[in-house]
This record gives sequence, structure tokens and C-alpha cells, in this order.
Amino acid sequence: MTSGSQHLSRSLSHYFPNSMTRRIVPGLFVWGFVLAMLLGNASLGAAQSVAPERAQPIAPVVQLQGADEAVIASEVIAQRTSASVAVPRTKSAVSPPEEDLPNRRPVTEPLRTAPAQKSAVAQPSARPVQNPRPAETAIVGQSAQAPPADAEYLPEDFFEQLQNEQPGGTDWNIAPAPKDASRPEIRGVWMTTSDMAVLRDKQALGRALEQLARLNFNTIYPVVWTRGYVTYPSEVAKAAGIPQLSRGLQGQDLLTDLTEQAHALGLSVIPWFEYGFMVPPQSELALLHPDWLTEQRNGQRTKRSSGKAMAWLNPFNAEVQVLLRDLAVDLVSHYDVDGIQFDDHMSLPRAFGYDELTRSRYKSETGHKVPLFATDRAWTQWRADQITYAMANLHRAVKSIQPDLVFSVSPNRYDFAYGHHLQDWKTWLERGMVDELIVQAYRRDYRDFVADLRRPEITQAKAQIPTGIGILTGLSDRRIGMYQIKQQVRAAQSEGLGVSFFFYQSLWDNAPESVAERKSGFRSIFPQAVPRIATRL
Repeated sequence: MTSGSQHLSRSLSHYFPNSMTRRIVPGLFVWGFVLAMLLGNASLGAAQSVAPERAQPIAPVVQLQGADEAVIASEVIAQRTSASVAVPRTKSAVSPPEEDLPNRRPVTEPLRTAPAQKSAVAQPSARPVQNPRPAETAIVGQSAQAPPADAEYLPEDFFEQLQNEQPGGTDWNIAPAPKDASRPEIRGVWMTTSDMAVLRDKQALGRALEQLARLNFNTIYPVVWTRGYVTYPSEVAKAAGIPQLSRGLQGQDLLTDLTEQAHALGLSVIPWFEYGFMVPPQSELALLHPDWLTEQRNGQRTKRSSGKAMAWLNPFNAEVQVLLRDLAVDLVSHYDVDGIQFDDHMSLPRAFGYDELTRSRYKSETGHKVPLFATDRAWTQWRADQITYAMANLHRAVKSIQPDLVFSVSPNRYDFAYGHHLQDWKTWLERGMVDELIVQAYRRDYRDFVADLRRPEITQAKAQIPTGIGILTGLSDRRIGMYQIKQQVRAAQSEGLGVSFFFYQSLWDNAPESVAERKSGFRSIFPQAVPRIATRL
């Protein structure tokens, strides 16, 4: 048999008669092969470096679409043009709020607090709630303290590529969790700005709520704070120059209408402060108070979130903390709601915190300069602790108005929330600051989804308070079938967890199945009613 080298020599002699050419060509082949391998490895490395960015968990932010966007934009612009523009405030040194919580992890000096600053915005009046809630109608299952646990840090390979889950091959051998009659299962849905066509129309809202009640849902989470404006009339918002989209097509107060209709059907209403510390850079709030914004080490004040550049209010600025506290107190003082919810945006991306105010506070309290790297553990812990202080004061203020209100939190999984957004919600849970927890788990892969359900912090939470999982039912550019939805709900229920769906419109619209098939699917998920509030008179 002819050897490979002999075969190559004869082939070269045939195509390249010149002896010099025959000596050069093999070298060209070898160098070409080496160059191809180097380029291939470089391309693979580049693909791996960008893959984590593409695979980040989906934040619960849905962009306005179509008619809803036009309606809201027109109302906000009308308020903008009719309002007088205030002169932006100058920077001022402020001290942290007064709540004093021990530092759980001794990586910095004990955190110091100073007397609370006087509110920079109008204080809400002390008038009673419009329809005081009887004690027996409160949502049951309040918080209790849990043992402390050490922090977890995000592993380098956290962002795996999402995979499309296909029917079949599912392991349903999960032992059912015991039912706790004193802690009803959460069966909720978030109503976002994309649902404004329903929220603003009294009759359409009534039909929507009746449908949800028939399908045995029990909790509504309507958006009340988003994109730098509120969806309820607020003197606090007015004093701060914040636009309000608070009236429906029939002139009704949106939140009052929703609350009254939902309660008549036995549905709980827990208003949702969706945007937390996040605001659009061109919002009235950002333009009127530029000194309230924090920045990255390079001076940038924005970071992309769901495809759009977003600014972040400085959680370490006492005036910012007072504003959000007063907005929440204003709401619970005037509406007969069952709770109040803050989600993953009640946080700060770890790249932020390099503004002058925060640098000064960190140096004053720790004796050290702000570290160069945002991932520094002491720097991370200090910023997370300041957000915990803000949440503690917010919790205390709300409970002082309505002690039986549910203080709900809906973060991302803990290692991502703490490691990337300085949101130490495990400490919030341990301090008794959380009455209800709904962890967002917007995953396609079933194995990853189940792994999230069984994380230690979820096990800890469900032993103490009502706990659920946020499940994605679709986005404008991502249709999710009932198979995946039912699969994830059943897995959550088998672990003794409730669920909340993101978001209302995607329950039926822009789905692979017909509306009738979707409703039939949800009916099979919740075959029996599980109310969370007592029958209202």
C-alpha cells in the first residue's frame, strides 16, 4: 500500500513540475492549518466571553407596546409640558437613615447611623384608610426569624446558555409537600404597564378579574411605580415633580377601582413598586434631581436593562430613601390594599456607587477609600448593608400605618441578587422584614428550574413565610407554551411553593395556543379555589 508521504509527493509532482515549488507548497499547507486553528480558538473564546451577557436572567421589565405606549406617553408629556421645571438641586451631604441593624458579616467596621434627615418631599397626611380592613381579612402567614447564614457569591460559570425545553423525558418523581392550611398557596399575576388597556377601562378590568377568580387565582400585583412615575394620585409624587397616570377612561381612580372590584371577588391586591431605584435617564425625576443619581467608576450614570439605558437613584442618599418611603406610606395610608411589593430593582447594580456622596460616606464610615474593583467583598457588603437599612426603614414606616399589611419581596435567586445587585434579601428574611417571598425563576431548562426551587434559601423561606416562584408566561418576542408553564407550576407545587405569573397579558395573548386552550390549561393548574382573604362585606 502506498504511504501517505509517497502519495503526496506524486500528487505534487503531477500538479507542480518545478522542484522548488514542490518544496514550498507543503510548508504553505502546514502554516495555513496552524493559522486556521488559531483563528478558530480566538472565535471560540470570543463567543464564550459574550455568552454570559446573553444568558442573564430575564428581569421583570416589559417595554410599553402599541396603543398602551402612545396613551401613557401622551399623558406623561401633557403633565411634563404643563408643569413648571424646577431648578436642579445641588449636591448636599446627607447621612444614612436611623435604623440600626448589626452587621451580619464582619468584613467592615460596624455600620454607623445618624439621625434621620428631614423629608425633602411632602409628607402624606395622616387621614385614615378609605375602607379600613377588619383584622380577620388580613392575609395569614406572617414572617418569623430564621437562623443566619453565610453569603454566597456568584460562581464564574453562573450564566449557562439557556436551552429550549421540549416535551417528554420529565422526571415527575417529586414527593408532594405537606399543605399548611394557615399559609394559603400564592396564585398571583403581575399586571404591568403593558396591561394598561385593561387597567384603565372599568368594564374590561371587571371582566379580567372575574376570569382570574373563575380560574382560582387569588392575588393581583398591579404596577404602581414604574419609569419614574406613579399610577395613583399622590401628593408626595406631585411635590417631587413626578408624573401621575392615575385616572381611567371613565375618570376613575385606577387603584381604587382595582381594589374594590378585586376584593368583591375575593382577590387580594398587593401593589407593586416595579422600578425600585431604577429610573429612565430622561424621566422628570432624573432631570429634576440629577444629584440623586449614582454613577459607575468611569462616571457613567446609565446601564442597559432590557435593551434600554437606565439610570439608578442612589440608595445611599437619604433623600432618595425618604422619597420611596413616603410614596409607599402615602399609598398604604389612602388605599385598602392587602400589602405592598418591591422586586429585584430595589437594589443597585454592583458597578454603581462611585459618586462623590457615596465615596465620602464609605471613607467616613470605614476609614478606607472606595476600592478600585466593584467586586471587592468589603465594598460589596457595605453597599448591600446600606440597602438593607433603607428597606428596614421602609418596612417599619409601612407597618406603622398598617401593621397587618403583607410586605412582599420578589427578587432574583440569591447568589445573583447579592453578587450582582447588592440585594441581600436573605438578611431581610432573617431580620423579619419580609412577609411574603416570590423568587423570580424565568428559566427554559426544566432541570435548572427545579434546582432553583431546591436552593437552601428557598427551603429556609418556605418554612417561615408564604413563598412562591415567579414564572414567565411570555414576552412580546418570546412565546411560551402551556406545556412549559404547567410543568413548572406542578414542580413548584410539589415543593410546597406558590406561583405568580409574569405577566397578565401573556396569560392569553401572543401564545402558541388559542385563548380557550390557555384558559383550559390554567383551569387544570388550579382546580380548586384557595382564597387568601376572608369574604368581604
